Amino acid sequence: MAQERNCSLRIHLVDTGETFKLKKCHSKMTIGELKTNLELVTGIPANLQRLYYMDEGEMPDNVTLKYNGVIKNSTITMKTWFQDGWQQLLHAAAHNDIKKLMALGVTEDTEYSTPNFRQLDTKQKAAWIAERAFVALFIAAHRGHVSTVNFLLMNGADPKTKTASGRTALHMAVVMARSECIDQLLLHGAEADDPDGNGETLMSLAQMTGHLDNISKLFQIQWTKRTAGIKTSSLMDKSALFAHQKYDSTLETWRKGPYGTLYLANLLKPGEPRAGTIREQRNPVWKNRPTRTARPAGHRKSSKQAQNPNPIVVIDKAQDDISPTKPSDSWKKEATITEAEINNKSLRQDTSLSANVKSKGSITKPQKGGQVNPS
Repeated sequence: MAQERNCSLRIHLVDTGETFKLKKCHSKMTIGELKTNLELVTGIPANLQRLYYMDEGEMPDNVTLKYNGVIKNSTITMKTWFQDGWQQLLHAAAHNDIKKLMALGVTEDTEYSTPNFRQLDTKQKAAWIAERAFVALFIAAHRGHVSTVNFLLMNGADPKTKTASGRTALHMAVVMARSECIDQLLLHGAEADDPDGNGETLMSLAQMTGHLDNISKLFQIQWTKRTAGIKTSSLMDKSALFAHQKYDSTLETWRKGPYGTLYLANLLKPGEPRAGTIREQRNPVWKNRPTRTARPAGHRKSSKQAQNPNPIVVIDKAQDDISPTKPSDSWKKEATITEAEINNKSLRQDTSLSANVKSKGSITKPQKGGQVNPS
């Protein structure tokens, strides 16, 4: 161990018969630091751990692994305190034995008693029962025993209680990816955003396990809690509607009033052309388009002209001298000619009429030879 900076150790828990493996250990790690790390691995609170190596002597918290001569891949023995039935309690919680837990003082109406318990006052007895219920909950959540977790929570176990390392039963359920236990603990008020004594959050512990369902679940819980105080607007609130939903385009005020200006300001960004401007700029040469000329017989339209019935005519230099089409004044000439013809016709009619009148009313003079000629 003296030459190895990092190594692994095996931990044998005598009270439950389980064996665990701890990685990333080093020779300068103290026993106190080792107990804090073992809390996550074994699910046993650090204050209940008693560690032994080789000579069965308990190792103090302030000494290092190097001082105790611990070598890599060796086995360290863990035991718990035998007073007040702690060993039986740990075994029942680790093996999901609810009946045995009920007889070991984890509920408020328990009849379990020890010499130490009988010397306590009422307040101290309540704290003694609460500590035992928390330890059982801590271990059951680590092992994933949902039925034991539900039983303890329904009988007064506090999910917010922490160990000396700042860890709760929820930390144990997260680090071991116990999804059902996480749900039950959160349902009974467990804190989802409290870091432990080392600054590890529930999210960081969940990422260590790589369980995506737990990561998304914790993210949703934390997001819901953080946004609980934010007031959200109703779907019918005007601030939640788009521009075309705020105003009715059939109203006169939408086209000319201040609502129309506000509508366009919300609908289009500043500087963007309006739709009418776009249509006017689309074909700027139509105003100066030259007059159409007669197409020779036999001339056929190309396929491109057939596909585009209204092509845009581009005026080149050769067409600069072509004057634009002007409105025809032929109707004025036609009207003038027609009026002159009418006047001339009327004049002729009047002349012929006067000639006839004169011829009828004149006196005939006899001429030589007895003939009478009209004057």
